[in-house]
Amino acid sequence: MPEKITWLALTPVDTLTFRGAEAMVAGESHEAATLFPPLPSTLTGAVRTAILRQRKIKPCDYLANPKKYAELYPLLGLPEKPGFSLSGPLFLLHDEVFLPAPGHWFKEKNDKPETAAPICIQAAKPLPDVCRDPGLRGSVREPFWLCNPVGAEMEPLSGYWASVAAFAQAKKNPDSFTLNLLTETQTITAGAAAIIHGRNLYDLEGRFGIALEENMRRVKEGHLFASQHLRLKPGVQLLTGIVASSTKDLAESGLMQLGGEQRICGYHKIDNLLIPNNESGNLFMNLSPIPVTALPKELFKHSWAGSKLLRVGGWDMKKGFHKDMETWYPAGTVFQGTENLVLANGFIRL
Repeated sequence: MPEKITWLALTPVDTLTFRGAEAMVAGESHEAATLFPPLPSTLTGAVRTAILRQRKIKPCDYLANPKKYAELYPLLGLPEKPGFSLSGPLFLLHDEVFLPAPGHWFKEKNDKPETAAPICIQAAKPLPDVCRDPGLRGSVREPFWLCNPVGAEMEPLSGYWASVAAFAQAKKNPDSFTLNLLTETQTITAGAAAIIHGRNLYDLEGRFGIALEENMRRVKEGHLFASQHLRLKPGVQLLTGIVASSTKDLAESGLMQLGGEQRICGYHKIDNLLIPNNESGNLFMNLSPIPVTALPKELFKHSWAGSKLLRVGGWDMKKGFHKDMETWYPAGTVFQGTENLVLANGFIRL
């Protein structure tokens, strides 16, 4: 069967926290950093754990005979390779889908506090021939170039999220277009061409924790730490897509444990979700963070536009130990390719 995307809308019951790659060693740092939105690997683990729980399979039994359970429930896959891949996470704001803002979108820099208003967005393009002819070159082949910026100083939309209608607006006017800048999730209207910064999708809540003596339920002296938890604002849900030929192994709705402290989320499947994707064009954007090693070779031939690379690790379920650190392109990175390039799910054509 061909693969398809089944989208899940996740609604946390309480706060969420997602650890980054920083070590928590006494004397080095007293606050644990939070990585949000979470990496696909975090959500992959949550989906697989939900399947195990729904099928009443003990993790130790699965690890003892993974091939047996992978044949019964293909989504589980093997410990080192799940039976599906993930697209996202994205966001749902009052049932409106928001995707990471493309890395080649820029707006005029504003040092004043952010206020809701229509703003002009400009899209950078690969360096045009008229600039290359006089001998102008960059450190990479065909670097992205912002032509005729409207403001004295421009900044990329790193950290922003854009509605589906915003991508339609960019398709109509590829060079320059206007979007509504939102500061409150309650102000979103259906079908609005809008952007919102990720920090406006949640509230931060500080938490304090303690360390325990090994194999003992006793507080370890001098090991007090702080962490940041996130509480999604009303009307905001996480959205993730399971890419597989079938998702029957996972119930239509249920509970899922996500992130640090295994916080409970309710989830339900969504059908016929509209995700923008042009039929032609040579620019591609990843909806999920992607390891540098997994990027198609053709996309290495040209420059890309996006925020700084991520360095993260994870937990190896089979080995019971930390995974090696990997370098990832963040979601919303824009790559150059050819018009006939066919990419796997998780990318859209701009």
